[in-house]
Amino acid sequence: MKTKDLTSIKFNWRYKLLRKSKTPTKSQDYLRICWYFDEKSKQAIYEYRDERGSTNCFAITNVLQDELPDFMSKKYFDASERALLFGFFFDEIKQFIIKNIEDDDFFNFSGMPKAIFFSLDSHNELLKLCENQT
Repeated sequence: MKTKDLTSIKFNWRYKLLRKSKTPTKSQDYLRICWYFDEKSKQAIYEYRDERGSTNCFAITNVLQDELPDFMSKKYFDASERALLFGFFFDEIKQFIIKNIEDDDFFNFSGMPKAIFFSLDSHNELLKLCENQT
């Protein structure tokens, strides 16, 4: 039996949704972005966007939800709670993006290089935003 070489397959971290997602938003989800995925445990952090590119919500899997403190333990997060989610899972998201997403692809999507997006200054700013939301 021939096995696939997974290292040669480009990871598709953004893709258009062809059917309705299960998110509880009233807006139609059009695009799903994977910010973190662990191949072994199948745990993930997803962002759902509408057709204009605005974030509808974020969703995390159950095991990641269990890692959260009680005050923020939930499966879905509003777009305004991005800083909380990214602040808590900053290291996991950073390692996933650095390892799996090409520099040019990330730059074309976010408008900034990975080094700036995941810099210490960016992390500190996220933490400040988190303090304002709690």
